[in-house]
Amino acid sequence: MATVESLEALLAESLQCLDDAAGELRQLSELDLDRNLRRLGKSIIEVWAFREEIHKLRPDLKPSFVTEYEADRTRYDRLQDLSREADRFELNGDLARASEAFQSLRVIAKRGYFAMVAEAGLFRIAEMLDKSA
Repeated sequence: MATVESLEALLAESLQCLDDAAGELRQLSELDLDRNLRRLGKSIIEVWAFREEIHKLRPDLKPSFVTEYEADRTRYDRLQDLSREADRFELNGDLARASEAFQSLRVIAKRGYFAMVAEAGLFRIAEMLDKSA
């Protein structure tokens, strides 16, 4: 049976799929990158608009990162910058610096979305280090 909760979850999943599609599109030279990224971007905007409509009706369904952003945008932006820095280190294979950055993020965030991001990053790094040992 359809519920607002299940619809919101499907919309969240569709955003992840659209984001994944954009990543794959960037790897395919036979497709028009600019035109198709614009299409995906428009789709993402429309799905977010739909989700915002649901969140007005049911604020309890807002993702934690949205709630944190609305509560303190300056804090959110600072934590997002730290998260992106840690991600860059991880993607570049600099696991020591990534680990330090994720640990710093965890300490500064203390709670909420970015604390979970930091824990997930530290877990991934530990897994990679275990596999390489």
